[in-house]
Amino acid sequence: MPEQPIKIEIHSSILNSSRLHSIGGYSYTYSELSETSSIGRYCSIACNVQIMGDEHPLDRFTTSIVTYNKKYKNLFKQIDFSPKTKSVHIGNDVWVGEGVTFKRGVTIGDGAIIACGSIVTKDVDPYSIVGGVPATIIRYRYSQDIINRLLQLQWWKYDLSKYQISPNCSIDDFIYQIESIPHHSDDFDFIIL
Repeated sequence: MPEQPIKIEIHSSILNSSRLHSIGGYSYTYSELSETSSIGRYCSIACNVQIMGDEHPLDRFTTSIVTYNKKYKNLFKQIDFSPKTKSVHIGNDVWVGEGVTFKRGVTIGDGAIIACGSIVTKDVDPYSIVGGVPATIIRYRYSQDIINRLLQLQWWKYDLSKYQISPNCSIDDFIYQIESIPHHSDDFDFIIL
C-alpha cells in the first residue's frame, strides 16, 4: 500500500498501466510505475519507462538473498537489509523519453528532460537535459537566471487553461505573463484515493 494517499489531478492520464500513482494535472504516462511513485504537473512520460528491480547488499560476503531473505533463515543468520522503496519522484514539466530506466529512489527535478534509453542512477537537476548510460547532463534548457526565476515562480501551480497564455511565446514573455497573474495560489482540482 502507498505510504501517502494517491492524488490524481484533472486532465491527467495513466495509460497502459494496471497501477495508480499520484499524477499532476496535464500530465500523462504510457508506463507502469510503482504505486509509491509520483509525477508532477505538465509531464510527458513515454512508454517502456521502468524502475530498476531489487537492490542487494554490496558490503557482505555475497550479494545473494541468502543473508537477508527469511526463506533461508535455517542456513544463515538473517541480517536486516532494507532496500530503497521502488519509487521515483518526477517533478513538474518533465519529459521522459521512451525506454528510460530509473534507479529506485531518484528524484527528477522540475523542467528536466530525460533522453530515450537512458539509465538514470542519481537525482537529476531541474531544467537539465540528461542522457546516456548512466545518464549525465548534456546541457541545461535555459540560463541559470531563467531557471532560478522559473523555480521561484512555480508556474506549474497554475491551471494554464484559465489564463490567456500563448504556447508560442518566448520564455521571457512566459515569465512576464505568469508574474502578471494576480494571485499565486494552487488552483488545480484533484481527487484523493
